[in-house]
Amino acid sequence: MHAEVPRAPHLALLARHLQARRTRDELRRRSTSTSYTSPRGHVILDRRLYLPESWCSDPARRQEAHVPEDVAFQTKPQLAMQMLHDAWQRGVPMAWVTGDEVYGDDPVLRDGIAAQGHRYVLAVISSAPVWPQRPAVAEPPTEREHPRGPLRTRTRLAPGAPHASTVAKVVAQWSPKQWHRLAVHQGEKGPIEYDWARARVVDSRRRLPTDEIWLLARRSVSNPSEVAYYLSNAGAATPLATLAHVASTRYTIEQCFEEAKDDVGLDHYEVRTWPSWHRYITLGMMALAWLAFVRAKLPAEGAFPYAPAMNPELVPKAARPGPGKNAERVQKAALDTLGKKSPPRSKKATLRRRWRPGAFPKSVA
Repeated sequence: MHAEVPRAPHLALLARHLQARRTRDELRRRSTSTSYTSPRGHVILDRRLYLPESWCSDPARRQEAHVPEDVAFQTKPQLAMQMLHDAWQRGVPMAWVTGDEVYGDDPVLRDGIAAQGHRYVLAVISSAPVWPQRPAVAEPPTEREHPRGPLRTRTRLAPGAPHASTVAKVVAQWSPKQWHRLAVHQGEKGPIEYDWARARVVDSRRRLPTDEIWLLARRSVSNPSEVAYYLSNAGAATPLATLAHVASTRYTIEQCFEEAKDDVGLDHYEVRTWPSWHRYITLGMMALAWLAFVRAKLPAEGAFPYAPAMNPELVPKAARPGPGKNAERVQKAALDTLGKKSPPRSKKATLRRRWRPGAFPKSVA
């Protein structure tokens, strides 16, 4: 399937645990981050340090870690909403917002994104409530239903109307014709295929039906029992390939952190205070953004695709890199090496460099 993908980039949310070596406090292991993804690359856009409620109610621990007094407990979806508002106030262009189940299961966050006029494709757990069809509801009556009873002021499901089902049960009832095999995620060894399906459902708020949204499902080809579920407020005319593409774009934030660890040493920090964590993470984000800028300026021929989740069939033609002179030879070599084990690493490569005695003078101090 082919679909037009908006040229504006995507914003991905991630609840990630960053664990440094020889650290003794939880302060350095919990963070909520956003990444910015476009056809030209992706970077870590913002970060927030998540403090558990036990931290916020422990004055001694807060003082030891130099946590500011005005920092109160906030859930990860609340921190994500702050980062989104900061991005919107700065005029960061974006077409979609995507994230994992930590954020998709929060209806307040989903409603907040929709209220700002943005579209989302957010992962949810298998027990997320939805209706396959809109149920009937009973509006509050103008008079008491019983002479001695109170006057009902809230809307409720009509008598006999079904309660909300789960996304897992709804997807289990879909016919095989609804599933389509798409390759919208580019892995290290080539395109990764999944079976995708979608249907319009009715979202649930306080056990009552609300807006009509998309329910998107991704099923593993090798193991059909592995199914991931997503909710999206995209329009009814949005193609399946576009929804699947946006859902796959969320994994670019994983590559952001992998590249930050390998290239700028993000996993080498051993900070123990609130200011130190923010300083180190900010420097790592700046270094990663500079590398992304340099890589985006490289010529298209022979350049490494910096956005691996971008499907070339879904990216506008002007944004695609050229095939390069050695494309056929490189592709043949990659196919020949599939399934082969990597050669053993030389022991010399793992030895630490030893400087001769006296190479550096001792400090005067």
